[in-house]
Amino acid sequence: MNSLNLKASMDYLRDTSFCDLTFDFAVISGSGLAQSISDFGEIIERQAYKIIPGYPTTSVKGHDGELIVIKFRHINKMALVFSGRTHLYEGVSIDDLLFQVRLANLLGIKTIIISCAVGTLNDKTRPGELGLITDQIDTSMILSPSHHQRINIYNRDLSELLFDTALNADIPITRGTLCSILGPTYETPAEAQMAHVAGADWMSMSTAKETAEASRLGMAVVGIAGITNVVNAKNISHDDVVLSAKSCSERFWRLLSDFSRKYK
Repeated sequence: MNSLNLKASMDYLRDTSFCDLTFDFAVISGSGLAQSISDFGEIIERQAYKIIPGYPTTSVKGHDGELIVIKFRHINKMALVFSGRTHLYEGVSIDDLLFQVRLANLLGIKTIIISCAVGTLNDKTRPGELGLITDQIDTSMILSPSHHQRINIYNRDLSELLFDTALNADIPITRGTLCSILGPTYETPAEAQMAHVAGADWMSMSTAKETAEASRLGMAVVGIAGITNVVNAKNISHDDVVLSAKSCSERFWRLLSDFSRKYK
């Protein structure tokens, strides 16, 4: 663990209003999923990652690289939002990849909602819809930083609360299993078939290591997938993913706004 970078970031945040606030939960926002955040609450604070000492910066489109505090409308609930993440395919270390989860933990946040943009492997989910991640397949387990038992990573009670909240709000959502690959290239048909046979519903280039680390730290973890494309669709690009994520983003933040009313 790069404790010096975490300490530098914490020291900086202690001199800002961030450490004077009480957060109900944290959110890591996947590719393009932060686009609608301001439609569902008041932005209380925001800081660019690049000005926070020790903080790993993002380089991928759709990951704005901002630490945001949102107060949801009509309710006194606040979330700390990591608008953008780093990925192993960017050449970052495992410590940089897990930096946000560890920072949220150091800030005393007990619940974290980790999201990602995904391609769907099945016909149960369509682009624009959301998925509730109930389990995961990490194809790069060799890079995991610890031998922590990865059973029951996702908090069942909070996941079911979020699922029921979506149903009550008529937000399309399906339970499923996430397969995380290294990227940045998209999966071949054979790789997609292998993941499907293994039980995966969606494919992403992130999330699995962050959720495992949050669970190891004792945080309550909820995983949400924004379905942006069909796996192996012709000529798919990251620009297409970010564009498709816009409809997911509206549903994502509407769901979190409603969820915040019921979360205790």
